[in-house]
Amino acid sequence: MEESLELVSAAAEKVNAFRHRVEQIRILPFPSENPKKLIELHFRIAKRLQVKLNEYYKDLLSATDSDIKHRILGDIKLLVNLVKRLAAELRFIEGAKVERTPWSLVQPVEKLAQKLLPGTRLIVRPQWHYNYGILEVIDTYKKATESFFDIKDKEEVFNGLPENIHILSFPGLERGNVLLHVNFGHEIGHPLVQQYLLKEDQNYLIDIRQEAAEATHETRPIFQILEVEELTKRVSEYRKKALQEILADLISVRLFGLAAVFAIYRISLFSEFFDNISEKSLYPPMRTRLRYCLDAIQWPQYSAALERTVRGLNDFLDVKNAVSSKIAQLQNLVRDKRDEENINKKIATRIAYRSVRKALPSALQFINQRTGDTAWHLNEKTAADVFRLVERLKNKVPPNEFASDKGGMKVGELAAIANAGWFYKLTYLPEIFKVDDPTEYFQEIDIINRLVLRGIEMSDLQREYVVFKGNK
Repeated sequence: MEESLELVSAAAEKVNAFRHRVEQIRILPFPSENPKKLIELHFRIAKRLQVKLNEYYKDLLSATDSDIKHRILGDIKLLVNLVKRLAAELRFIEGAKVERTPWSLVQPVEKLAQKLLPGTRLIVRPQWHYNYGILEVIDTYKKATESFFDIKDKEEVFNGLPENIHILSFPGLERGNVLLHVNFGHEIGHPLVQQYLLKEDQNYLIDIRQEAAEATHETRPIFQILEVEELTKRVSEYRKKALQEILADLISVRLFGLAAVFAIYRISLFSEFFDNISEKSLYPPMRTRLRYCLDAIQWPQYSAALERTVRGLNDFLDVKNAVSSKIAQLQNLVRDKRDEENINKKIATRIAYRSVRKALPSALQFINQRTGDTAWHLNEKTAADVFRLVERLKNKVPPNEFASDKGGMKVGELAAIANAGWFYKLTYLPEIFKVDDPTEYFQEIDIINRLVLRGIEMSDLQREYVVFKGNK
């Protein structure tokens, strides 16, 4: 019995330490209120687990059957394992504090996510892995605690909190690289893609199974059924991952236009799977993803809009030419079909990507409907906005607003500011090997990122002030 009580005592120490750590995190400065909602969830879970542990202790003292005692001790060990897991996930919250995030960008991105995903809250934090990612935690916590909480406990713990909380992670190395953080649009897109995949008509499986049967027609009939099912399963896995990544890219393009293409290209530069499918994660080739992004841009329309805007403003031909040159480079890049050749080498991937192409029209219709008012398009009006924000960057002024044709000042949109940053970088910042002193190059990069971040912050504050004045 003494050993059992020692186990209970050790468990109580861990639960208390977890609750104490949560209370310490509560006082950290965050760029928004969203991390505090996840802190509140952890705090409620810690309180309920303390109550649950006390119940286990009382049951243990009153138990006379050794099997019952053994079961109770097993439950206590499971409770401690849950505490260890939850304690490890406090890193999501601690990483979201002001000094570890591009905090000027956090609230605008959170607001964008809330428009696309009503009922959802976003927490932005760095991670050590060089990657962007998104993770939903509320459902995960509900499943993790269901064996410890009854219906009343669940109501007390989860009531009044957001329906979903997503952890949006970015490479910690790139904290200040705001132009690369346009890739947040891709991560925000993943929950939308998941909604599409859950609603998708499953008839595509009929076509996949038919193609799998044709591909295995030489197999002996007694084995063909099993081989067809196995191939269909494999094809479905490749197809799902391809759609998840490609559609998330296209959502980012819908939200940020050309800036999304440039940011995705930057990520692709060092990809291990530029022309191959990752056999471990099933990620599609980056060249394939870039090709779909460029198709979505519909460059002839964008180019015509830039051309007309330049004629109207008479001062941005160099910007237009730099952007056009970059697009021409990327178009030339995706004309190379090595990625498609690799996809077609395997039966499973060939069938999967053929199915992806068939699925795209209905998937794009879903995306276009769901992005709605949050979408940003480059036309004569928005191109003029971007050019004027570029001019502010040239003058080393935050690109938050510009003189409107109708008089007064117009506040820049998040996407317009991001595009202005990329347009400026492509036009006025030569590649590092073309400069004599790399120090100046890195200083200029830092200045651009800080100006863009400040522009995003100021434009967001200006909109909040307008709302504030309207509510007075």
